[in-house]
Amino acid sequence: MNISMPAGPDKSLLLSAFKSQFKQFLDDLVLVFPTDLDIRTGVNTVQLLLKTNPVKLVQIWKNKIVPYSGHIDGGEINYFLEKRYEGDIDLESKSSVLVAIERLREPLHNLKPEDKVKTMKYMQNLTQLATLYYA
Repeated sequence: MNISMPAGPDKSLLLSAFKSQFKQFLDDLVLVFPTDLDIRTGVNTVQLLLKTNPVKLVQIWKNKIVPYSGHIDGGEINYFLEKRYEGDIDLESKSSVLVAIERLREPLHNLKPEDKVKTMKYMQNLTQLATLYYA
């Protein structure tokens, strides 16, 4: 009798978990910043991508966020709040992305400690799921 084991994690399950975790993260952002129109707009944009092309979002996370997994795994939220992102962004809309990052720094910096921990947990989970998806 020949029993074969699956080659790796089921990508559809990983994608579903990634989408669910990201949606929870976005919902929590809106709860923490209910009157912030920039955050609400960003959340709406990401939710649209989650619905229309979730694999693209996993790919973006893998390429742009996973390289920082050492800081993410270490729970170093201040690394991200203090980091200069000029060299990390290679889009034509680089200046508007940098403005958006700067706009978000203060509210994120002022999060309650428990919300910072929760944010890092979401980032850790999403990083792990993206890594497994492309394993």
